Amino acid sequence: MSGFPETGGVREDGASGRAISLGLLPRRHDREQGAGHVWLRWGAGSRDPRCYRGYWPDLTKLPEGCTSRGDIVRFLHHNSVPGRQVVDYRAVQMERRHGSNCLAKSWPITGGQQARLEKRCHIPLGRDSVAEGRYSWNAQDDSSDNCSSWALRVVNHVMGSPEFLTCSAPKRLAQVEAEVFGSEPDATSGRQR
Repeated sequence: MSGFPETGGVREDGASGRAISLGLLPRRHDREQGAGHVWLRWGAGSRDPRCYRGYWPDLTKLPEGCTSRGDIVRFLHHNSVPGRQVVDYRAVQMERRHGSNCLAKSWPITGGQQARLEKRCHIPLGRDSVAEGRYSWNAQDDSSDNCSSWALRVVNHVMGSPEFLTCSAPKRLAQVEAEVFGSEPDATSGRQR
């Protein structure tokens, strides 16, 4: 079971169950890629992949010969490639496979914020991604994003405040985990303390 609350759409007090959620699989628990990941999710209790968004590099735009995992990691730490906002099927899989290790944080949103979210994260039916910006892990490059800095920007846009979520190093998952989720990893389990 993931860290995402299942609200069924309406809380017991009758309020709308609309929410935006930020999910994080820490690097130490990402056995497939070893990098960790941050994603967005909305829709109370929904497991519909169309309600998941992530931000990934367009690996087809890497320089020729940059094919090994090590080459890609080194390249993205110093350079950027076009980014893609995606229907994040990988995040859905991460929640299913690593649910107990995924962290989640949710915020209720108004109807207006929901509309802003759906407009900001629109991907046309029949497509799984759209080109968007530049992707890099270079913390000094403010003209690009990675999955975590992109997700923080989107949440801030939806909430209508560039300071709603702040992080001193938004491209570093460990920093996002500490500052946004308010937790420090437990050395033995990686769970929030």
